[in-house]
Amino acid sequence: MRCIVYGIGSPYLHEVVETLRRSGIEVAAYVNNQPGSPNPDGIDPVTAAADMEPGWRALPVVLPLTSPVNRRTVEREARALGFADYPSIIDPTAVAAADLRCGEGLLVNAAAVIGTRCTFGRFVLINRSASIGHDVALGDFVTIGPAASLGGMCRVETGAFIGIGAVIAPEVTVESNAMVGAGAVVVKDVPEACTVFGNPARVIRRDRRASVDARGRP
Repeated sequence: MRCIVYGIGSPYLHEVVETLRRSGIEVAAYVNNQPGSPNPDGIDPVTAAADMEPGWRALPVVLPLTSPVNRRTVEREARALGFADYPSIIDPTAVAAADLRCGEGLLVNAAAVIGTRCTFGRFVLINRSASIGHDVALGDFVTIGPAASLGGMCRVETGAFIGIGAVIAPEVTVESNAMVGAGAVVVKDVPEACTVFGNPARVIRRDRRASVDARGRP
């Protein structure tokens, strides 16, 4: 398979490049969608969005961004340019249960583990070495950070961000646009648009600017 990688401003790009390489997916071009911004080192070929070849729009496109709102914004840009195919890509070193149900644009990085009977929305990101328990539901544009661990039957709603090494206890709900800080241990539900941190996690900020609305829009 050949693909286009669109929106290359995040250092996370290099993690995605490694997953594509291990998956045997060839990159036809990397598209820099921010005029005047520098191109990342070691990435080729790079082109500006305005200079794309017409035939590229028929190729699958991958969005290498960790922020839920940035991923949603870049998805909107790519669709406006005519891209319509957003494959789900699971690193060959990851383990995902055969009954996983997911929307378009899923990215799962190296060594992640996904349990049985999980349901993921659109453009979910599971970063390296994360562990997702059985019967977990993730909403659109959710980001799960490296080495985060979600217990069985958790629910993480649209646009939420789970930080590196965070632990979410079984049956806990993290509501939309919430952020769980790095290393937090979450044992009770996290309200919408709140930031929690610590062990046990506590709310340290309320009314975060909404990243993505309940229908997956910024």
